[in-house]
Amino acid sequence: CKRTLIDERRLSHDVLSKDFFLFSTTTFTMTFTTTRGGTLRAAARSAALYSATTLCDFDARWRRRRRRCVGKTTPVTRIRGWWCCSLVKENGYVTSDGIEISAIERMNKGNNVALILLHGSYHAKWCYLEHFFDYFGYENADDGQNVDVFAMDFRGQGESGMKKDGGNVAGTLERHAEDVREYAKYIRGRKKYEKVFVVGHSFGGLIAQKVFAEDSDDDERVKEAKLFDGMILLASVPPTGNSEMVKRFLKKDLWKSMKITYAFISKQFGADPKSCRECFFSEEVEEKDIEKYMRLINDSSKARLLDLKKLNEELPIVDKSKGRQKGKEKVLVIGGKDDYVVDEEGVRETAEFWHVEANLIAGLAHDVMLDAKWQTVAERMMQFVNSSS
Repeated sequence: CKRTLIDERRLSHDVLSKDFFLFSTTTFTMTFTTTRGGTLRAAARSAALYSATTLCDFDARWRRRRRRCVGKTTPVTRIRGWWCCSLVKENGYVTSDGIEISAIERMNKGNNVALILLHGSYHAKWCYLEHFFDYFGYENADDGQNVDVFAMDFRGQGESGMKKDGGNVAGTLERHAEDVREYAKYIRGRKKYEKVFVVGHSFGGLIAQKVFAEDSDDDERVKEAKLFDGMILLASVPPTGNSEMVKRFLKKDLWKSMKITYAFISKQFGADPKSCRECFFSEEVEEKDIEKYMRLINDSSKARLLDLKKLNEELPIVDKSKGRQKGKEKVLVIGGKDDYVVDEEGVRETAEFWHVEANLIAGLAHDVMLDAKWQTVAERMMQFVNSSS
């Protein structure tokens, strides 16, 4: 079939009542409505007729993850390649300065714990949809360990908007932090949670630290209630920034450091699979996945997340909670031993600041939520959430 682009088309399909129907394509946005008594073949035929687009094959990995989705109208978010008829829904909002923020959620009945996931530079919310939304939402459901999961695109990233006069920088550290605060208030206003954890990756981790360090009872912005009960940092930039890490990499391996620096300046990792692997992934990740992630990374940012030259003016992060936000019951720090963006010293620096031990995982590269050992990361996160709750 000829590929085409169909935006915001609402379709109704008969989907196999006991299964989870995954429709994978890269070309359009649509909504599935599931009803009883249909067949998967009929649903596939209907989708093909309406979209003039071929269905991607269902591989064994996704077949194992099919779930009941009956009698619900479920919006499907365009994450540039993933299409799921599931409990994943859009829950975007408008910031106090009028910027539309794109976000998604997967809410589960019977729990009162939530994770708010923050992506890093050159990424967007799609990086958590690949594995984490499924793991935290459904994989542990039989054990009663599922949580509500939320992910947002920072302004100027993914599908979120940005100011027209913003230039090539999406925002400051404080502006991004304020967006996260507003998103957390929006989520807490819809449902009463016992615990809400902020999860940040890379520079998203630096933003998470900014929010968490200032989320104290005597902060006027959150005087009505604390926003976050815990924080999980994934290969996060340290509270002092990344300048010292860059110097260390230059001393350790000048040539590789220069290649990675050039890749970030030129965004080479968005077009060169080898560069993408060197910056973000371990050797265990399959080449087809590298090429898929490379395309997504290339399309994930309208502007730079932060201006690194001006960032130092807002650093280091200052703990305004007077130590109440620190300790192993409040913070989890995870990093990879094969990370060439945030090194082991950087992970340990972050852990020391928050008075916890660094969890360094062998064979894990920078994109911990997508790398071959992503499940090891997810398991440690769930253990921390359960112990904190």
